[in-house]
Amino acid sequence: MKIKHIAIRRFRSLLKADLQECAGLNVLIGKNNSGKSSILSAIEICFAHLGDARIAAPLYLRRRALDEFTDRKTDEPIQIGMTIEIDESFNLALRDIMKQEAVGLEHSVEQIATNKTISLVIAVALDSNNPFRYLHQVGIGELNESSGSLRIKGPRLFEASLAVARELFGWEKQIDELKKDLEEIDNAKARLPSTEYLFRDKDTLGAHLRYLRESTPPKVVRIVEAAAKASSNAEQFNQELVRAKSEIGSRIDTIRETATSEPMNAFAGAVRRPPAYIIWLMKELGRATVLHFKETRRSIGREEASQLLQLKTKRGGTERLNTLQRAVRALLGVTIDAFEPDDSPRSTTRVGLRPAEMDIDNFLVEANGAGVREALRIILDLELNRPDFVLIEEPEVHLHPGLEKVIHAYLVEKSKLSQIFVATHSTNFLDTSASQNIFILSRNAEGHSSVERVSSEDDILRVPDEVGLTPSSVLMFDRLVFVEGPSDEDILREFARKLDIDLAGKNISFVQMGGATRFAHYAAEATIGILSKRRIPMWFIVDRDEKDGDDIRRLVERLGNRAHLLTFRRREIENYLLNPAAILRLVNRKKLKAVASTGIMSPETIADDIHNISEGLQERVMELRLMRKLCRPIHIDRGEGDVRRRLEAARQEIESRLSDFDREERKQREDLGRDWSARAMEIVPGSLVLDGVLAKYGSSYNKQVDGLRLAEFIDREYIDEEIVRMLKKISLP
Repeated sequence: MKIKHIAIRRFRSLLKADLQECAGLNVLIGKNNSGKSSILSAIEICFAHLGDARIAAPLYLRRRALDEFTDRKTDEPIQIGMTIEIDESFNLALRDIMKQEAVGLEHSVEQIATNKTISLVIAVALDSNNPFRYLHQVGIGELNESSGSLRIKGPRLFEASLAVARELFGWEKQIDELKKDLEEIDNAKARLPSTEYLFRDKDTLGAHLRYLRESTPPKVVRIVEAAAKASSNAEQFNQELVRAKSEIGSRIDTIRETATSEPMNAFAGAVRRPPAYIIWLMKELGRATVLHFKETRRSIGREEASQLLQLKTKRGGTERLNTLQRAVRALLGVTIDAFEPDDSPRSTTRVGLRPAEMDIDNFLVEANGAGVREALRIILDLELNRPDFVLIEEPEVHLHPGLEKVIHAYLVEKSKLSQIFVATHSTNFLDTSASQNIFILSRNAEGHSSVERVSSEDDILRVPDEVGLTPSSVLMFDRLVFVEGPSDEDILREFARKLDIDLAGKNISFVQMGGATRFAHYAAEATIGILSKRRIPMWFIVDRDEKDGDDIRRLVERLGNRAHLLTFRRREIENYLLNPAAILRLVNRKKLKAVASTGIMSPETIADDIHNISEGLQERVMELRLMRKLCRPIHIDRGEGDVRRRLEAARQEIESRLSDFDREERKQREDLGRDWSARAMEIVPGSLVLDGVLAKYGSSYNKQVDGLRLAEFIDREYIDEEIVRMLKKISLP
């Protein structure tokens, strides 16, 4: 089974989006919020609905239902269409079951024998603000995606209108409630003591029925109480409960047999009950296993270790385990194995497997780096589960460029067995020569996403524009310098001008990242991969801030050999503007009224101001260092699973950081206390020093304007030697 075509209408930002000619591996690339994850969610919704094997069913969401509809317009249903390639055996089985309902139309049924595709449209609508999904159309052949709403070109096997779907959804809600009543009756009975003890006397019975009211829905309590009232012994009580459950079952059957008010269209004509062949078709397509790697993924742990351990004792499992171990060793260069822990009781895990621990190169999996664990998460899930369809959001998370290429090669190989859809920012997953398709997603001024298939290497050159660069950055410049913001560019350009370094003549362009937090966006997403393919030399210049040696090494590793990282020795670029003569000229330029009342001004008085203000910022530097060390974001996994456990893990992380606070504070105070006076001007925030000096004269430091002015006022011989070396390095051949 393989998806050939995906068409989406009115789903989130995807007003009209199509993925044509889907391959074994399909890569979706674009800016954040361009609609990549929405396409993966749409595929998941389709297969979840097929697996339900109901024409209409609830759509369970973790967000507001209104936000699922493009521009929050709910007057038309969301549509998700898929064309699926089917094999000859599927076609034959479908025809056989259709003939049982289309009596007299056997010849017409046989007309679809040569068709190799089947298309379906799943729709999503609201019923009193309750979202539900329903099977809108099924047909043989291709989707007609040309109009605003999806239709199927070939023979129609089934169609249900919104009105019919809403009626069926109402019935399904009733059935779900009745099924829940059946479960609650069994739960209530399990909460009671043995029925023989229960009927020992009236006081015992009454006490337990009162206890039952505290934990059981009132409707079910009434059923149990009625059964108890009509019974004089345990046997009668059990019979009454069986009778009550039988009545509920009959009501479910009655609802299922009820004819719809309006007809549905089937192959043989109008029908008022879902055709059996459509339910069969949904079940068969719904058997497909879909593995969705969401942005926040569950860590590898005991469950995977248990699965590996089971392979050691399962017939044929040893060979499969050896194959898996060889694959991991070849891809990641590590050896994995699983063992039963020595100190663990012989119990089972939540999936019914024995407790186990996983080793990676003789270390517990938790002791390994995030990159290896992230890569293993993908490899183990694909190897152990062998899914039909794989949906992966941002596989590059925690992976350095080398591992990204390894995982890409692995996915190319696995796409021969599973159809894979990848939403990514990394160009290490782009390759027009491989057996894959690339789709660029972008959003227009109205906020609607569009999808365009890449067909050649030239098309890939447009990818940087979709992640925040213009094509000119790729095609027109010989070198690129990435800086944090516009003032950094202005200051460096001014210093280069004074040093007679011709940036324009060297065809060097600056790219403003929009802050240090955007480093990962430009360094790991589509931009850097495309530019490195065109052999464009790149430098990333970032403030040191409170980064330590480990932080710098991680940034260097992220860039690999594709670009160069330059970090200031001082905290930020403003620290190189703390020139007393230049600041005096800036104060005079501003013509501050307060200057007259401060007495005689000179470079010496400004130098004293710089020194005194810098020394007074020790506590601020302490605060910034502690924030970087201890106030990193704590991300709570919002996927499926135990919510309490996730919150508990976050609480434990906070408690761990609090317990480290005193130790870390002492460490930082000791470090700052060493030669503080000599080092202060290098490690305090230079922008705060400038702001403090100017505040003394009734003004403040405006980063966007005053930074360039100060650079203009600094004479050539006073430009710091570090800046000189940096600019020369960028401009040298």
